[in-house]
Amino acid sequence: AMLQAASRELGLGPQRCMQVAERLYLAGLLTYPRTETTHYPASLPLAGMVWEHSWHTKWGHWCRQLLHSGLKQPKLGQDRGD
Repeated sequence: AMLQAASRELGLGPQRCMQVAERLYLAGLLTYPRTETTHYPASLPLAGMVWEHSWHTKWGHWCRQLLHSGLKQPKLGQDRGD
């Protein structure tokens, strides 16, 4: 899913996407880049994370719309142990 989104939204190829993911992981800004887990703790600062992207020229408007309309709690997801 990450590789497809990076290609579709950012125009990144798979190799470049994984390089970026690795750099973010090594900087402590991303969990394991190949994770399949979709379960995140209730303490995740979702609104703050969306707000940090609200300035971005490509998706900032969408982030501001989400913040304005109110964010819903994410579904429980699945913890796949990775």
